[in-house]
Amino acid sequence: MKHLAYSAIFLFALGLLGCGGDDDPGHVGPVVVDTLEGTPLPNMEAELAAIWLSGERVAPTELYDKIELELDLIRTHWSDSLAGVGIPFRPPWEPARIIIGFTEDAYGDFLTGEYDAWDDLNREYFLDTAMAFQPEFRFVSALFEGRQNPEVLAAEYELLPEVRFAAPNWYEADQSGLLLWEDDPYMVYYFRDAWGDCNPDCEFENFWVFTSDSARVVYYGYFENRAEMPEILRTNLDSAWHNYGRQ
Repeated sequence: MKHLAYSAIFLFALGLLGCGGDDDPGHVGPVVVDTLEGTPLPNMEAELAAIWLSGERVAPTELYDKIELELDLIRTHWSDSLAGVGIPFRPPWEPARIIIGFTEDAYGDFLTGEYDAWDDLNREYFLDTAMAFQPEFRFVSALFEGRQNPEVLAAEYELLPEVRFAAPNWYEADQSGLLLWEDDPYMVYYFRDAWGDCNPDCEFENFWVFTSDSARVVYYGYFENRAEMPEILRTNLDSAWHNYGRQ
């Protein structure tokens, strides 16, 4: 069975999933404000791909529509002949969740409901719940409504007083997945099947590559590894790979 471990650095690698019982001393309930706009969208895969590719907090409509349409075209026309096109896009982080590390004083204030420096951000970005866990680390897991880019959220929350760090809940190990990259006027889709020892990067990989200029989608070819690709395809794949958080 081709692998893939999809673990989260903060929650799994550090063994911090215990958010209940004695390790759950604090909790903030839903923040009731106006309705969040722009997310969630009907097609989760296209939405997450558009968020990741754009770097914006929510998926840009035009990019979301383009990705949704082109993935549908690819899978409609090639799914019977190319098994790889069924490989989905998976973001490198859990959407709409960030991990916040507080100072000792601020963590205490959080537990008593007295930490108010984040109130404006909580309203602006539609905080759903915030759970405290592992008191010795003074971590808080903050979950927001919809499917928002946690990198954008973390950058805002990291600036708050007495916050030691704020970061997405990154997934750790390598795995099969769709990578895509814009090379105007084209979008390039890399359906990557990966297996073997995948920590940090999988030993083996195959690619099914498609390009699109919005007017049409073209199957570029199958490659047993990235070294077989033409230089322009390798360049775009390297850009996508680094943007995904790989080295």
